[in-house]
Amino acid sequence: MKFANNRALGISAVAVMALATGACSDNADDDTGGGGNNDVGIPLEVLQEWDSCEIYDDLAVLVEFLDIDHFGIGEDDGGPHLNPVGGAPNYAAAECHGEVTYGSLDMEIGEHGAEIDVEANGRVNVTFEPWEDVEQATEWLEYSFEETTEFGFDQQYDVEGSWDEGRYFFLEDTSRFFHIVWMRYANINMKVQVEYQGDPGPRRIETLQGHGLVDEDVDPFEYAIYDFTPEDVEDWIVNTYLSQVHSAVLEKIEQES
Repeated sequence: MKFANNRALGISAVAVMALATGACSDNADDDTGGGGNNDVGIPLEVLQEWDSCEIYDDLAVLVEFLDIDHFGIGEDDGGPHLNPVGGAPNYAAAECHGEVTYGSLDMEIGEHGAEIDVEANGRVNVTFEPWEDVEQATEWLEYSFEETTEFGFDQQYDVEGSWDEGRYFFLEDTSRFFHIVWMRYANINMKVQVEYQGDPGPRRIETLQGHGLVDEDVDPFEYAIYDFTPEDVEDWIVNTYLSQVHSAVLEKIEQES
């Protein structure tokens, strides 16, 4: 069944959404199975049956880079999970996604035995969104770029590569960080989304210091859970992971052509 016109946008714990005017790469009209003004030559009904978790190897590379402890908040929920085309919240996309626990701290510190018991949580999502043709895919990409901007993603720039067009978005609100990239190859749109809260380890130390339970000379960042900064995540997504996502899609196209 085709879901060409029944598309709902949705991304995370806040009602932030994503998908429009990217940078066409020099490779836009190559013959690696599509691109430019040509679709990938596979019927939409077939594309809509593809499993994005299979295409993206259960997000193994993403999990490794972010050093994700497990999928699920608290207990391991066995993710990542597949929302196939036709499922909520994005009816047009096959989503490989899940809430994640990046890590935790459970210990006592200082002469008062102050307790640190915190988890760092977030969400990841990588999608595969096929459309009837290039025109339709481009239209929805443009719409998604506009929607993302309207929801506060004012830090953005075009990303170039072997795909046809794409754009990176970043948002930091009072407690969370959001990285989103939308890109298009031929009549297929793809999204990479990484979300995480501010590191709760240093914040807990600072709170305890404010109550006099931990010495002021203790460096809060010695208790950081994350091994990355927002700049690290941005650089890796844009300069490494996008190419891997696109290559995985190209490999699937070649297998099925």
